[in-house]
Amino acid sequence: MEARGEGREEKGARLSRRALARRVAGKLMLALAVLVTTNLIGSFLLESEGTLGGVAWEAFRQASDVDTVVVGASYAQRGIDPDELDSCLGSSTINLGSPAQPLDDSYLAVKSVLSRRHVRRVIVGIGCESMFSTWGLRSEVPYLQGMLQGTTLSEAAEVYLGRMTDPQYVGTCNSLNLLFPWAYDFTPSPQRVVTNLEGKLDDTTTLSSAEEQTKHWSYHGKGYGTFEVQFHPTRNDATSTSRYGNRPFLAARVDALLRICDLCREHGVECVVVATPHPTFDILAYGSYYPRSMGRLQRAVERHGAKFYDFNLYKGGRRLGKDDFSDFDHLRHAGARTFTSELAGILYRAERGQDVSKSFYGYDDWDSYLDSVDYVAGVSAEATVRGDGSVTVAATVRTGRPRRAQLRFEAKVGGSWVVLRDWGSATSVTWTPPAHGAIEVRVRARIPGADPTGTYVQKTFLR
Repeated sequence: MEARGEGREEKGARLSRRALARRVAGKLMLALAVLVTTNLIGSFLLESEGTLGGVAWEAFRQASDVDTVVVGASYAQRGIDPDELDSCLGSSTINLGSPAQPLDDSYLAVKSVLSRRHVRRVIVGIGCESMFSTWGLRSEVPYLQGMLQGTTLSEAAEVYLGRMTDPQYVGTCNSLNLLFPWAYDFTPSPQRVVTNLEGKLDDTTTLSSAEEQTKHWSYHGKGYGTFEVQFHPTRNDATSTSRYGNRPFLAARVDALLRICDLCREHGVECVVVATPHPTFDILAYGSYYPRSMGRLQRAVERHGAKFYDFNLYKGGRRLGKDDFSDFDHLRHAGARTFTSELAGILYRAERGQDVSKSFYGYDDWDSYLDSVDYVAGVSAEATVRGDGSVTVAATVRTGRPRRAQLRFEAKVGGSWVVLRDWGSATSVTWTPPAHGAIEVRVRARIPGADPTGTYVQKTFLR
C-alpha cells in the first residue's frame, strides 16, 4: 500500500511539474507575443520612414549597374559626388555613405555590395574623427536596416548577431536593444510622428520622407546628398580640435579600415582611402598631431594593398574657400563637386600608371605644406573676464607663417568700432569695457606682403 501511495505521489508530482512547465511556457509565449507586437507597433509608429542611409541603399538597389561604391561617415556622404566621378571616369557610382557611419558598418556595407554586384572600386571617405569617434547605435541601426532590405534572413541574422556580440556592445543593454530598431531610429516630436505616419499610410517614398524630415538636406542622386548651410567662419571659429580634441586613433577603427582593404584585395577590387578636404584653418589647428597620426594610417593602409590620398595636402586645383563648406569639416555641394572632380582626375591618371604621389604634400615633409599656406586661413579668439572687470582677448592665427602674421584688436563701443591694439605681432590685448553686458570684439589678421587683406573673426562675449 505504501509503495502504491508513493507511486501515486510521484506521478502526481510529475503531473504537477508538467503543468508548471506548461504554465511557464504559456507565459513565456504570451510575453514573447506581447514583445513582438509591441516591437511591430513601435516600429510602425516611431521608426523613421526616410533615413539618409535608407535613401542610399534604395538608390543602390534600383541602379541597373554599379561598379564603384563610396562608403564612410558624413565626410564621404556629403563630400564625394558620384556624378563627377562618373562623368570623368565613365563609371557607375553609388554613394553609400551615411551620417556617423562607423567603419565596422562600412565593412559590412562593402561585404554586402561585393556579394551582390560586380564592383571594381571601393572608395572609403575618412577624416581623423572617423578613426577615434565612438558613435552610438542610433546612427548604426537605420543604416543596417536600409542595407538589409531585400536580403535573406540568414544574412540579416548574421549581421545583427555580429553587432549584438560586438565587444563594445556585449554585456550592455545595447546588445539586446538592437532587436528594437525604433528605439534608436525614432521621430523625436509629435509633429514628426504624424508626418512619419502620413508618409507610411500614403506610400510616400523613402526619399520624399527623408527630404521632409531632414532640414537643409538636398538630394543630388545616386545616394548622394548635402546640407546646404552657409558657413560663417568670421562668426564661428570652432575647429575639429576644439570640438573633438586630438585623440589617439582607436585600434578597433584602424582594424576595421584595414579589413575593408583586405576584403577588397581578396576580391580583386581596387580600394581607395580618401581624406576629404577640410578648411585649411581646420587642418592647421591640429598641429603636429595631423601629420603624425595620418602618416601612420597611410603607411598601414598601403601595406594592406590600398591607395591613400589626402586631399587636404593636395597641391593642385582651386583653393577651397568658406563658400565651399557648410561647417568646419564638411563640404557643400559646390565644394564637393570641385573636390570630386580633382579626385576623379587623380584616379584617372593612376589607372594609366602615372605617378600621382607628387600631387600631394607628404606627412614627412610637413614644413613644405606649411610653407604653402602663405596666407591667413583663419583666426580664432577667446575672452577671459578678470575679477577687476577687465577683459583679456587672446587670438590664434591659422597660417603656415604665424611669426609673420600681424593682428589688430577692435571692440564695438557706443555703436562704433574702436581700436584696442593696432596692427602688430601681439596676440592678445587687455581692456576694461565701459559697461557690463554683451561685448562685441573683432580680431583682424594679415600677413604683410603675402596676404595684406587677411581675414577676421567677430565674436560676442558677456561681461
